[in-house]
Amino acid sequence: MKQDYDRVKHIVIIINASMGILYGIVHGIRAFSEGYTVLGMVDIFVSAFFILILIYTIKKPESKFQYYSTVSLMSVFFLYLFITGGVAGTGYLWSVIIPLTSVFMLGWRPGALFSLGFFIAMTASVCLDFWGFAVLDLPDQETLSRLFSVYIIAGIVAVAYELGKNRTENELKRAKIKAEKASHAKSEFLAVMSHEIRTPLSGVLGATELLLSTEMNRKQKDYAEIANVSGKSLLSILDDILDFSKIEAGSLKLDISPTPIRELLERSLDIISFQAKVKDIELFLSVPEDIPSFIYTDPTRIRQILVNLLTNAVKFTDKGSIELKITFSKISENKGKFTFAVSDTGIGISEEQQKKLFKPFSQADTSISRKFGGTGLGLTISKLLIEKMGGSIGFKSEEGKGSEFFFTIETDYSERDHSDNIEKIDENKIISSNGIKILIVEDIAVNIVLLKSMISQFLPEAVFHEAVSGHEALKILETVSFDLILMDIQMPEMDGIEATKILRQKEKSENKKHTPVIAITAGAVKEQKENALDAGMDDFVTKPVTAKKLASVLKKYVL
Repeated sequence: MKQDYDRVKHIVIIINASMGILYGIVHGIRAFSEGYTVLGMVDIFVSAFFILILIYTIKKPESKFQYYSTVSLMSVFFLYLFITGGVAGTGYLWSVIIPLTSVFMLGWRPGALFSLGFFIAMTASVCLDFWGFAVLDLPDQETLSRLFSVYIIAGIVAVAYELGKNRTENELKRAKIKAEKASHAKSEFLAVMSHEIRTPLSGVLGATELLLSTEMNRKQKDYAEIANVSGKSLLSILDDILDFSKIEAGSLKLDISPTPIRELLERSLDIISFQAKVKDIELFLSVPEDIPSFIYTDPTRIRQILVNLLTNAVKFTDKGSIELKITFSKISENKGKFTFAVSDTGIGISEEQQKKLFKPFSQADTSISRKFGGTGLGLTISKLLIEKMGGSIGFKSEEGKGSEFFFTIETDYSERDHSDNIEKIDENKIISSNGIKILIVEDIAVNIVLLKSMISQFLPEAVFHEAVSGHEALKILETVSFDLILMDIQMPEMDGIEATKILRQKEKSENKKHTPVIAITAGAVKEQKENALDAGMDDFVTKPVTAKKLASVLKKYVL
């Protein structure tokens, strides 16, 4: 907006300078023709100055020198014309231009002062003429009154306009600051709520996972699976809300990597296969022969979109089948258009209900949320993610016959994986852990028990130490060295961020070895992860913590 405003100022300068050049030349020719050589020279001299201002403005538009020089030269030139009788016919035009240009170019305060100073100079000229200065050739009294009136009115209008504009700009600034504060408050609220919900949820999911790994009868196992699935459903809702907030704020980043397309589709189907089996729904996967082996995309987000569409298909299909298919068309060498589609034989969507799709926190029918559940965020998040990838989403549906949702993205592809080969770890495998010492810094006893139990499943000989605050952890670290530290971020007395900063400072000052510190936190917002890594933590694991996540951390930093 400021650039547009400055561009307008430059146009005004060019117009005024051009007018000054033209008027100076015309007035100079007239002066020479009537024998007023000195006045003619002054006119030519002023025209030359206007030409220099014009050139300077075009070559250096970022400088503010031309604003003051244009206003000053215009004012002096008009005053010169005023006292030499050269304002006839155009005096009113100049009386309007000077105050308007002064205020517009310089702002209302300096512009008003400048205009007032010029008005005083005009008044002084009238006084000099009244005292008998023969050199002055002012207009008659009636013309003077009109010139002064026009000048004053133009000045008042200019100042009023600038004041109104400044008020509007100030209101916009205040509104922006208010909106930023509201956004920050929302982020803080989401961070706190995420932590408070994830902390007990981590205990629920961790305990049920451990319970499911023990020997139970069929009924006990069913109860444990129900609790685990319910906990994961709650986690999914929480993730949806956080994702929607991140996308809305523009803070969600895509992690592009070469992705095996067939494996991505198969795993997406695997996630909903149990739900489909319960309802006796057939699942089909259609992949053409010419599909590339790898596409460059964010596999986590593509899987999230596909699982959302597949879950909806299972949810609204009582019998029949669901098909996941992909089609491919080549755009250029190593770049193509990929269309993913999920079709079902479910209840379909009426024309009236279709209007409500893709709107946040809404579903096609209010009765749907009571019958099938859900937040109404899934399709909205999917649409926003696809658009962030530069793609588009659409659907076809007929009530009573089924629906098809499809989305298209354009991306690079290859026939082989160019990413680094990372050796994977089986979280069920028992690993030799002779003397591996792990410090768990966590203020919630349940989480400590769960972390120890999970790690012991595949590191049975690991030695554990515990601390309930950053302060206590630093005391332990003074006497004991560890292979790995699992550090919660939010704790009493001293949090994990501060404790890690102090630890890194001590390691540097005392020339000690670097101990890997992994943030174990219920906070899932981007800012918290950045703060943790900036403090010196090596990695970031969000709760609920699973055996797979812990196995990956141990493989990376310990084994």
